[in-house]
Amino acid sequence: MAMELSCEDFGLTKEEMLDRLITKMAESFLGMDMENEGPSEDSRFSKTTVLKHIQNMIKEQVEKSVSAIADEHVLPRVDEIITGMVIQTTNQFGEKKGSSKTLTEFVVETAENYLSEEVDSQGKNRKQATQYGSTFKPAQNRLMHAVNSHIKDKLNTALTNATKDVHKTFSDGVALAVDKMLKDMRVSFMATVKS
Repeated sequence: MAMELSCEDFGLTKEEMLDRLITKMAESFLGMDMENEGPSEDSRFSKTTVLKHIQNMIKEQVEKSVSAIADEHVLPRVDEIITGMVIQTTNQFGEKKGSSKTLTEFVVETAENYLSEEVDSQGKNRKQATQYGSTFKPAQNRLMHAVNSHIKDKLNTALTNATKDVHKTFSDGVALAVDKMLKDMRVSFMATVKS
């Protein structure tokens, strides 16, 4: 048995109930306390929320301004410092050894030396190969070893994929042949049983 409730059961008229409902919906939508005529602390119009929004906007603008200044003034200067930097190699006592070089020259020379260094068949240099008492047998320079390793890896991948394709094709063909043989045997067996 359902019990019907009316607004009057709560001590309100229909007009008062409708007014309260509209007020509550407006408060919820606007985030404001309609009775106190101002935004509540948890609304999107509260002083705290507005202040946080303003702080975030200021922070973003400061970051943009600092980045713009860095891009215009700092980064070009850093590039000048890096490209103008001179490196002087020294011995263990700090005495100059060889000629001084710019950073660019130093990086290029280091890369050339690394790529042209003799390595064994596993790509280890003399120091790495003899570290545990093994002998060093130079096979090629590091660049050729890297190229050969890359080619070998690509060929191994291609051969593995081709082998998988052949196995799949072969196994599919065998499965079809076996299936046909089984069907033929079944037909032959059924003919033998009927006769």
